[in-house]
Amino acid sequence: MTRYNHLQFLFKLFLLFNILIVASSKDSKQKVNKIGKNVADYNDVDVEKLLDQWNENDEDDEDEDTDDPRLKPRPKINMEEIFKAGGSQEEILKASKKGQPLMIFANVAGNPSRKETETVSALWQTSLRNNQIQVQRITQLEWL
Repeated sequence: MTRYNHLQFLFKLFLLFNILIVASSKDSKQKVNKIGKNVADYNDVDVEKLLDQWNENDEDDEDEDTDDPRLKPRPKINMEEIFKAGGSQEEILKASKKGQPLMIFANVAGNPSRKETETVSALWQTSLRNNQIQVQRITQLEWL
């Protein structure tokens, strides 16, 4: 009789596991395909739902907005420390422009052609971007 009870218990356990597996597979299918349509049959409402789901799970949107240096707050300037350190005009300008966009003008030495100038400025731009400095280059002929 005990062997019969033991087999009956194993059979019930087997049925329970099968029921759980089937139930979990149905839940996962419903989670994956919430709209229940083929991708080719999506309309504008379905695409909006997908976009909303994507935005809920996307945490990097906030970081992309803060990359623009114009949106960053200006650092506080302690004029007393600057004056104690010497207080030159150069130090004051350096402290006031810290973390802000800056325009730099450069001349290429010699008498290079336009193509040579583009090559040299592209090298400088690449080097600065590799150091995480946002750069936009414009040749003098473009803004005349």
